[in-house]
Amino acid sequence: MARMFAEDTKVPVSKTRAEIEDLLRKHGVESTGTLWLKDKGIVAFQHERRVFRFQVELPKLEEFAFHPKRREYDEPKARNPEQQRDAWEQACRSKWRSILLIIKARLVAIEAGAETWESAFLFHVVTPNGEQLGPSIVEKLERAYREGGATLPPLLPAGPAQ
Repeated sequence: MARMFAEDTKVPVSKTRAEIEDLLRKHGVESTGTLWLKDKGIVAFQHERRVFRFQVELPKLEEFAFHPKRREYDEPKARNPEQQRDAWEQACRSKWRSILLIIKARLVAIEAGAETWESAFLFHVVTPNGEQLGPSIVEKLERAYREGGATLPPLLPAGPAQ
């Protein structure tokens, strides 16, 4: 079974959310906030007249009703409500730490000049009409590949004619 990032972290979600907001403020965002909305973690911020909304699916409590099976043929073993809640909270802590890591990595790339704010967070740009750019880009990309046939573009652009 694959290991989850920060699967053993003891850092409370509230502390990680505060770290994310502090990190973004240190990098010049004008306003920021985090939100835990049912099964979503949301980080929203504004930087130089651009609004960004980073949204991540969080685990659902019901996903932790059973202990993970060690082997495929093992019988599932039920967790009691306290064990279920503890496992779910651990998974939520891990997911929020992942969000922090992703944002931190992108800010490092921006600081190094490897990316701009727009390129680092393009998927998360919110347009003036409130639409998040990423989902519409993914939809258009899927349609383009579906309608474009089985031919993929070359990995590298063609060089100058010889």
